[in-house]
Amino acid sequence: MTGPTKQLPVVVVVTFLELAVLNSYARAIWHLWGRTLWTGATLLLLLGLLVASAAIFWLHVAANLLKSWHCRHSDQTPDPAIPVSLEEGD
Repeated sequence: MTGPTKQLPVVVVVTFLELAVLNSYARAIWHLWGRTLWTGATLLLLLGLLVASAAIFWLHVAANLLKSWHCRHSDQTPDPAIPVSLEEGD
């Protein structure tokens, strides 16, 4: 496995770990800290950041997989408009 195919299992494992942590601890944290308005808003903001970062990870992996698929099937150079992975050497 090289390039984008290495990224897919990593993002899947990270996503499942995030969901496991949320499932295990989110309710207890909310009951402990979410009683006041500002701490509840802060917890919701942190949850939004977690969801946004997971979405960004998935978008990068999907774009890299599409790019590698396109290059493999069209025998062309990569399209510069499609984002490139930060780890080119993988």
